Amino acid sequence: MADLDELEGYFDDAARLHIRSDFGSKCVLCKRPLQIEEGHFIPLLYQRRMYLKCLVSSYTRVLAPYEARNGLYACRPCARRWLMYTDKDDEVPISVLVSCKPLLLYIDHVLDLAGRDPTCLQTLDEMFEDLEKDPSSTPERQHAAPFLHCYELRPVFPPTESTSLETLRVRPCPTSQLLSPDATVYCVLDHDEGSTSAPLSSRTAPLFSTCEDGAKTLWRIPMRSFGLMFVYSEQLVLDGTCDPVLFNIFQKVHIRLFDRWGRGLPYNYLMERPRSIFIKPEDELRSLDIPNMGKPSPTARAARACALPSLSDIITGISSLVLALVIYLCCRSCNSK
Repeated sequence: MADLDELEGYFDDAARLHIRSDFGSKCVLCKRPLQIEEGHFIPLLYQRRMYLKCLVSSYTRVLAPYEARNGLYACRPCARRWLMYTDKDDEVPISVLVSCKPLLLYIDHVLDLAGRDPTCLQTLDEMFEDLEKDPSSTPERQHAAPFLHCYELRPVFPPTESTSLETLRVRPCPTSQLLSPDATVYCVLDHDEGSTSAPLSSRTAPLFSTCEDGAKTLWRIPMRSFGLMFVYSEQLVLDGTCDPVLFNIFQKVHIRLFDRWGRGLPYNYLMERPRSIFIKPEDELRSLDIPNMGKPSPTARAARACALPSLSDIITGISSLVLALVIYLCCRSCNSK
């Protein structure tokens, strides 16, 4: 498993400059202004298994992991503690950014439409690009549109003695309040004070308990691929005990995205440029001159562009599809009774 330090060279200079500009030279979570040497660039998609999930479930229309839309920008404490794998005993972070409940419910709604209308937009990126263009034509769009690009910071594991009091302190940033159809109050930490008239305020967000004002905290993170954010979340949403409702919705959407037939995808549907990011197993990285799964050399990139999935990859993908289909059919059978 790659850690933060091993991924420092993942993006080239142009992409790093773009990512830093996207986040206004501030940490995505705590909003602390960062000097050039203080910021860390976190790729959302960088592992072979994450690539295969994207390929099987068609989360995003274009797979371009070395571009800025695949990267987050964070200070070292937030990156190592809250967002990214560490180099200590192969630990995972204590939290993960997950699409908020209103957006997950909207995905579920669109997938319902896809079963009846094969022309319905299919990938997660396209679903939300479409929602941005038309935020109000249906009640479902009206409910979801205010939450575009909003993510919750959820625990990866149940609380322990060392994590139960974990709290993230956010520096003053634009904030706004939203009320969801189920009467949940959200405090949204908006992206850029230069583009909004919302008041600036600081916030304390406990990981395992509610905020003092009773509102759930959301981070609005535009300009990132929603599909890549989803696959990043999927690798870390491991346990439903911390938020069973959100976990169940996330798992339902995850299973439905595996069901390519139910989504109305044509049998020959392909994402753009999928081979260009094919990541070889670690034991093959040396022969391709790809140190630490970072950005490949020109030789390695050419080799990746020509790479095809192995037989075991194909079998794994087919097995996952069959299992997901069986689960989906069982769920439909139970619901019809």
